[in-house]
Amino acid sequence: MTAAATLSTLTRRARQVWQEGRSDAELHHRMYAEWRGGLAEMGLPVLTGCRILDVGCGDRAQVSLLAAADGGEVTAIDMRPIALGWRRPWMWFSLARENGPRAMARAIVRDVLHTIRYWRTLSRLAGHRLSFRGVSVRRADATRLPFPDNSFDLVVSSAVWEHLEDVDAATGEVNRVLARDGIAVIQIALFPALQGGHHWEWHSIDPTLSRSVRPWDHLYLDHLPYPVYLNEWREGQYREALTRKLQVLRWDDGELRGNGYLTTATEAELSAYPRRDLLLSGVTVWAAKRQTS
Repeated sequence: MTAAATLSTLTRRARQVWQEGRSDAELHHRMYAEWRGGLAEMGLPVLTGCRILDVGCGDRAQVSLLAAADGGEVTAIDMRPIALGWRRPWMWFSLARENGPRAMARAIVRDVLHTIRYWRTLSRLAGHRLSFRGVSVRRADATRLPFPDNSFDLVVSSAVWEHLEDVDAATGEVNRVLARDGIAVIQIALFPALQGGHHWEWHSIDPTLSRSVRPWDHLYLDHLPYPVYLNEWREGQYREALTRKLQVLRWDDGELRGNGYLTTATEAELSAYPRRDLLLSGVTVWAAKRQTS
């Protein structure tokens, strides 16, 4: 790639990251509002005093921050070092120690271009300040949660299960730490979907964006390397595993995305995947504790 092409790619990426500081916040706030509505239907209309665990909170920890601002007692875990608000520089230095100065530089650039704007937008949409101090962040593995049995009234997770090597172990741990009358809400981004390859160019499906990665590239034999680990599970595999480990109450479909990109030729080339699999962006699973003997 020439220097000019590299600069053009970096410029496009920076512009997209900046724009997503707002669009991601809008999407995530809408999802959180939908979750709150679902929780109210299941008998949990208020989060004040609720013991909440966010599994795989991510570097923006949006669910944790919104839940803490709504009065929840929130513990957030992630495999990476995560620090929120004014503690953020600790995360940068941790990344430098563990992965080198480039990792630190990337995190700083992303925070300047994206995360600060994202948090400000999220706060505006929520109508109150985000509670950075109200979230206890711990570094932990989802398959080995460092908490006693029945510790949490609510366990939430967003876009994590598709990155797990051991889905059974993580789901079993959710069941173990969930209180006897607790609720688990697990949102899963599905691998066969248009955005399932996790390439940054497909983070948005805006048709006006130019891309070098073909639609559904990750489903072809000659696909590009994945930018992150993906277990490649399909919806049916999650249904079997989660139903076995939790008492599933409801299974909600996400949005159908990418119909405009699904040509007759593409559908024929990817005939191993039903149309629903190619278009269904994700699922949200609502569950209660499965009592074990």
